[in-house]
Amino acid sequence: MKMTTTSASTSTFTSNSNSTSEKSKPYFRALSVDEKTDMLDMLAKRRYKITLWEKGTKHLEQFNALQFDAKSILFIDMIDYQTQLLNRPVLACFTYDNTQYFTKCTLLLNKEFDYYIEFKDTLFKCEKRNTFRLNMNSNYAIKFTIDDREFEAVDASIGGVGLILDKTEKVSFREGLKFAKCTLNLNTSPYHIALCEVVHITPVPNKDKIRLGIKFAISPVEIERKLCQQINQDFINMKKRNWSGSSW
Repeated sequence: MKMTTTSASTSTFTSNSNSTSEKSKPYFRALSVDEKTDMLDMLAKRRYKITLWEKGTKHLEQFNALQFDAKSILFIDMIDYQTQLLNRPVLACFTYDNTQYFTKCTLLLNKEFDYYIEFKDTLFKCEKRNTFRLNMNSNYAIKFTIDDREFEAVDASIGGVGLILDKTEKVSFREGLKFAKCTLNLNTSPYHIALCEVVHITPVPNKDKIRLGIKFAISPVEIERKLCQQINQDFINMKKRNWSGSSW
């Protein structure tokens, strides 16, 4: 495929940290090995562009992903250009579904004169928290399953869920406790979350109850994308019904 070069500033590939909204501030998450493999495979199948540059420089080079072989992504360059980054440690960035991904890598050339990148380092996901939070109501059920126990959640977002439980349940949970293979159900639509973590436990004022904040620590990229779409769409639909005055 094609390789292009440009001399744009690397700030093009960084998030705006001057936002005053807490929900729009960027956060970084290291992808698991399986998530990394899935993302790079998808990148190659869809022929996405990857931008490479040396740290501290403004010289950028872009490649089209060609093939993923579980160890590297291969590239074919344009005849009109020659890369300045061969055999050098570089930074890599690509965008998928409005989300940016970053890593360190090395651009190499095989004996068939095909360019390829070895992705040995951790792949990081950089995302602005700009999705909505859904609140449970009599017409919209949010349920969360932990270790085969199903709970009614009070709210949910792409980043996690909130539960309100009897105070007696406190003995079963603690901050930092992690659970594998949980399931979030949004009005009967299930989403399987690989790993969740209890991030805070607070008392509910004037009630013998506690509130749990549970973070989705690891979720497959494709599931996260679909969850984001449903949460945003369901939130908008709720607002439309409220604005029109119709009942659920």
